[in-house]
Amino acid sequence: MEPTEEHIRELIGKLASQDYGVRLMALGRLVEASDAAVPQLLAALQHPNALVKACAACALAGIGAPQAVGALIALWEESPRDPSRMEALTEFATKLAQSANPATIPALIELLPCYKKTMGEGSVAGREISRIAAEGLRVLAYKAPTLTLRAALPALKRDMWHVSPDEFGEVRQVIEEATRPWKDLPVTASGPQMRAQELPLPADKPTLS
Repeated sequence: MEPTEEHIRELIGKLASQDYGVRLMALGRLVEASDAAVPQLLAALQHPNALVKACAACALAGIGAPQAVGALIALWEESPRDPSRMEALTEFATKLAQSANPATIPALIELLPCYKKTMGEGSVAGREISRIAAEGLRVLAYKAPTLTLRAALPALKRDMWHVSPDEFGEVRQVIEEATRPWKDLPVTASGPQMRAQELPLPADKPTLS
């Protein structure tokens, strides 16, 4: 049975507990609640209690809800050296990348620039997050090529001011090759997730090989 809003609110309240066992139990239940808990967990990222914020980020990472990407990036940028925030965003990126789900493409694209968002210790985590997101896009290009993947190409270009992860050039090449027959079609990251077999064929390719 799907948990009620009141039950989710109670679980989030327990994230402030000084008892580690209580926090761990609440965290596990919130992850189990999945998408039903996401709206209140996103709101909890603004909670004045640092412990609640950290646990809410951890729960969102465990759920892997793509709509949490902007909030988790913003939380990490507030304090890029905070281990809990680094770990939450890294776990979140890993969860999305491993899902091989085309619906995660916009979120993975949003994670790509993390390598250039912070300096110092935070840049190490940022590069790893960007690398994980790029790898997720590479897997999708091989397993489930979609028109929307082409929205990642601008973010995978070499940056003249920052050193992007080494994988970016290769991932860009893989995506370009996987979506080449439809390179002239308009696309946005939030557009429909059209698979290759669903796209209109170019005039010189009457059949799919």
